[in-house]
Amino acid sequence: MNDRRKEQRISIAQPLEVYDVHTEHKLGSLVDLSYSGFMLLTTQSISPSRIFQCRLHLTDVPKEERTLNLGVECLWATPSNAPTLFWAGFHIIDISESAQSALEQFIDAHSEAYQTSESNS
Repeated sequence: MNDRRKEQRISIAQPLEVYDVHTEHKLGSLVDLSYSGFMLLTTQSISPSRIFQCRLHLTDVPKEERTLNLGVECLWATPSNAPTLFWAGFHIIDISESAQSALEQFIDAHSEAYQTSESNS
């Protein structure tokens, strides 16, 4: 399969859940994250082109910037090997400047940590 990503993504080592703002239901757990999108592991089949207003609570950023509200669009979805789980890729279509800054801080901090651990291997 051809990887069409334009940005490098970081793998998420700690559990970070994404919630639908309107229903308060969990959409899924982050698998990886970039400046412009993310992949979830979810228990629901999500249709491509579906738009969500979602909430994500980050760690390792200033406390006032930890909760991000994002508008996202599902670009693709596919069943996983587990019968009740699905993979879904999302593109961020609406984000405030402060949320974008917090997201970038989080990704940069985790990218550096990942690169440091890789170089020590």
